[in-house]
Amino acid sequence: MSYQSSYDTARSRHYQVLLDGLIKLSNMIPFKTSPFGRPPDFPLPALFVLLGLKSDSGLIYRIFVAQLGFTPLLLDRLGLKRPPSYSVLQQSLKRVVHRSLQYVYGDKAYISRKDVQYIHDLGAYPALGSKKRLEAWSRGYRGYKELIREYRRDPREWKKKHSYGKRSLVETVFGMVKVRSGGGSSPRRYKEQRRGLLFKVILHNIARLDFLECDGR
Repeated sequence: MSYQSSYDTARSRHYQVLLDGLIKLSNMIPFKTSPFGRPPDFPLPALFVLLGLKSDSGLIYRIFVAQLGFTPLLLDRLGLKRPPSYSVLQQSLKRVVHRSLQYVYGDKAYISRKDVQYIHDLGAYPALGSKKRLEAWSRGYRGYKELIREYRRDPREWKKKHSYGKRSLVETVFGMVKVRSGGGSSPRRYKEQRRGLLFKVILHNIARLDFLECDGR
């Protein structure tokens, strides 16, 4: 199958694949209900799916929620009796938590004691290139000291072990995400901006996997 035909096929079924992917991800969200009182009208898994669809549409919250009133099949599939208000959907973004960061890649321009230690404290590995003549003194930043010592033992082995040569793929994905959903971020607060960016990456991954499947890879 040619690139254009694979692209057209993925584009034609984009919404359905996106909806299925978001629902599968929402089933992984831990959600507990209290044994007392009635269950919530808008569970977090359902709101997660709506946030993903809203991010893909590029619409503001008010317009997106207004359009949900004309999609009874979608609401029924999510187990919702009515659309949430735009404020409920907007506030639900604060409840989305993502902590499964494993690696942070960057070139030599980003390495510093504070940056390395911050990444280390998050539980991720700081795969940042080391400059020449850097001192391994920790000065209270233990994660920085461990990184420099491991790198100096064998730079080639370090790059191979942590796939440092693949960091250019990060810039490629950044470019693809910007082309797909724009480079701006509508939320004003930093935490909401991070969560909004998370949805952009999720949508990119779902669309990319769908294209690769259509292309037979």
